[in-house]
Amino acid sequence: MKVIMTATRQSLSASLNARRNDDMLFTVDMRIGRTGIPVQGVWEGITEQSYMFTGVDSVQAAYLHHLANAYEQDAILIIKDDGRCIIHTAAGDKLDVGDWHKVPREIAIQFDGYSVIGGEYFIAAHIEELHAAQRRLKFTHEAQRRMLAEQAALIAANEYTARVAAVGGV
Repeated sequence: MKVIMTATRQSLSASLNARRNDDMLFTVDMRIGRTGIPVQGVWEGITEQSYMFTGVDSVQAAYLHHLANAYEQDAILIIKDDGRCIIHTAAGDKLDVGDWHKVPREIAIQFDGYSVIGGEYFIAAHIEELHAAQRRLKFTHEAQRRMLAEQAALIAANEYTARVAAVGGV
């Protein structure tokens, strides 16, 4: 399985957060032999540096949850081998948030939370939520096409009117 987590706290300075993340990465490497893959995590419009640890077993995931609590994190995201995503909160709750999906940026930004890994966008969402986002994007694109067509028609009409006026009318 995979685990995404951070040691970042929004209330701390960038340099202190960088140091905390470095400490976390060192600890994870020393304790469970995993190297973090940089992830740009976004939650409710706030971006934070996070890390994905791959090839994690359930004992290691429990350790990472414990470590996240030590860094005063609200939660970690666990991506199971079947793609199912579970948020493990600091309070010990486990929230099923759907499956891990690679999506276009236009879909990702419709969600409260998404991850950017190597320039690619990912979300944890139930399939119904993903389909709703795809429908919204399709509707938006169709509305934009209609608006552009209407603008083109209006421009053409204005140009025709201007030409007629330039020659003294019909």
